[in-house]
Amino acid sequence: MKVDASLPAPIQALLRPPARVAAVLERAANELEAVKFEYESHYADQHRQEIVKLWEMITLLRPGSKKAQYNCAMAAMAANRRRKAEEIFTQLAADESTSRYCREAVHKVAALYWRNGREDQALQLVQSLPGSVENRHSEWLCWRIVRDGLHLMRRGKVEAGRRAVEAGWSGLPSGNKYAAQIAGVYAAIWGAEKPVPSKASKTLHAVDGPTAIVLSGFGWSGSGAVFDFLRNAKGVGDPFAGSEFRLWTGKDGLNQLYRLVSRRHRPAQAREALAEFLTRYCFGGSFQGFASEGRQNLWGRIAGARRGKLVRLAAGLVPAIVSKERSSRGAIEAFRDFSQGILEITAPSARYALLSNCLTAENIEAVELFRQPVVFVSWRDPRDSFLSKRAAFPGSVLDRQKWERQLTRRIKLYARQKKRVVASCSSWHDIAFEEFVCEPKCRAGILDVLDIEPETLDGGFSPEVSRKNIGIYRSAGLGTEWNQLVEHIERSRAECQALTR
Repeated sequence: MKVDASLPAPIQALLRPPARVAAVLERAANELEAVKFEYESHYADQHRQEIVKLWEMITLLRPGSKKAQYNCAMAAMAANRRRKAEEIFTQLAADESTSRYCREAVHKVAALYWRNGREDQALQLVQSLPGSVENRHSEWLCWRIVRDGLHLMRRGKVEAGRRAVEAGWSGLPSGNKYAAQIAGVYAAIWGAEKPVPSKASKTLHAVDGPTAIVLSGFGWSGSGAVFDFLRNAKGVGDPFAGSEFRLWTGKDGLNQLYRLVSRRHRPAQAREALAEFLTRYCFGGSFQGFASEGRQNLWGRIAGARRGKLVRLAAGLVPAIVSKERSSRGAIEAFRDFSQGILEITAPSARYALLSNCLTAENIEAVELFRQPVVFVSWRDPRDSFLSKRAAFPGSVLDRQKWERQLTRRIKLYARQKKRVVASCSSWHDIAFEEFVCEPKCRAGILDVLDIEPETLDGGFSPEVSRKNIGIYRSAGLGTEWNQLVEHIERSRAECQALTR
């Protein structure tokens, strides 16, 4: 996608006053920021880097401009240059100016401190601001009470901890209705006789909810194109709005919890892992890891009666962790009930729930935590995926050897895990991104597998647009040293696809 943003020629830039040049550059940056990309990941990432460069020039032409510095930091955040953004926000936050951009920077830095566990510094920063952030200060204090209550339970003070958790949740705008029930779930983890009040004690067995469509890949491998193709089809729900919500395969996620439970484990370790999972991905706050806020957890993504269902799902998962009579089959069924319940909560009226990179290829074993999912794994020319990743993260030190090691490791893990869990899926497809984009027959085959009529698609996917992401290596001058890796990828895809037959 091309934007005709008029920039001054170099000689004109030298002759014009800096303020006028800066104004022209700002208009160009604003025009670029207004562009809405379809599925053009490689070019969209390059586009974002150009916006950062424009704001960097503007800050040089307007030394001391808080607005220019703040906008430069925001552009850097959007372009995955987080370190640069954090440096600018920190500098602005330390400035004693009354500028609103400095105050906004204090907000950003405080949130960063909070997520990274530097709670005292976060609270001190927020407390120093005017009354507009009083609610944020109170909310963080409540989350700290919840965290302290969890640590009391962990140390054996279950009843005292339960009261603290309930008190903390009661002070949260979104939690006072469910405070006692959530406190009861946590208390059940550490051995309370009654896990939750009677209204929430029944497990939600959501066997008839939507079927999971798992879209995965090896990093910049084109699974987003498959998502765009299917996302608005009739009967297909998008439970996480296209985001890569890593409830299943993220750090301390459901798959990690299940692997711990399915092995011989220390009960104390399993209880702590369950509390961390519920805190990080379901309810929010912090226990032993980083803080989870807003849409980083399920609680921030849902509302109303669905929150009550989430509490019941969490309560139903507790016996699979703490029961002494637990069997491995009973554990997997409890985890499948939980996953199915999550899909029902987040895509309540859909036939399918579309999960876009919620499961990474190297942790594809997590598909067995669903009931008969359909799996599509996208493979792409490693030269193109390499260039796309470098465009997304220009500050990273990535060369061919490192990319080859990353890909071969992921593929090895993927193949080994697929062989073990493929029988738990209704169907599994290893598709080449290039074939998916260029061959209508490939896309028609996907619709046949899902029994979706082509007429129900809304045209959100454009083959012409996605073709721009094929063969980008040709203009980058990548040489024949890549041929061995290209052949290895093609051979590995054929071998992995053969595991399905």
